[in-house]
Amino acid sequence: AGYDLSGSSYNVAIGYQSLYSTSNSFATGNVAIGYQSLYGANTSDYIVAIGNRAGYQAQDVANSVYIGAYAASSRTITGNQNVILGHYSGFNLTSGYQNTLIGGFNAYSGFLTGYGNVSLGNQPLYSISSGTENVSVGKDSGYNVTTGAQHVIIGARAGFQLQTTFGNTIVGYEAGYASDLGDYNTIIGYRAGYNAEDDFGTFLGYLAGYNSSDSYASVYLGAQAGYRDWE
Repeated sequence: AGYDLSGSSYNVAIGYQSLYSTSNSFATGNVAIGYQSLYGANTSDYIVAIGNRAGYQAQDVANSVYIGAYAASSRTITGNQNVILGHYSGFNLTSGYQNTLIGGFNAYSGFLTGYGNVSLGNQPLYSISSGTENVSVGKDSGYNVTTGAQHVIIGARAGFQLQTTFGNTIVGYEAGYASDLGDYNTIIGYRAGYNAEDDFGTFLGYLAGYNSSDSYASVYLGAQAGYRDWE
């Protein structure tokens, strides 16, 4: 633990190869607990890493928290001010910064370079890469978002197939589920806007606008309103 940290100070390292420096570097105020946690943390300051390989290869990073087995552990990390809690959460974090990821497999598969994302649950924002300022709460919510930005997605599998769109507010179980949804829609309700292809639409109610097809600024209010819009 704490190998080759000449010139470093105020660090705590517990576990085999935790806070293991690879370049005789300076590091200050770090806490590393667990096998290879903060391994290669060259010139990194004020990081808390707890768990097997948590924060592995955090280089020149500051003011971040990585807690959980393999949290933020796959790539060289250069982004600051991230809070990542959960096993394999933020697994491919690279230069992304000011992200808050809480839960297992959050933002797992994409090379996370985006900033300001907040996700809570199991596997929300699973595929995110350069997407920014998204809020995703619920199991598999926003699962396929990659470069999309400024979404608010709440509910299990809500916005599941969104990828590159912008500015949608989606609340409800599997609301706004399909991949062809456009930008700046407001969708609230159980499976509301499930197959919608709209831009600037408003969907409010159980199955509202369920099959709305390629519309612009449509409004559906009430249970099953516009359910068969495609016909």
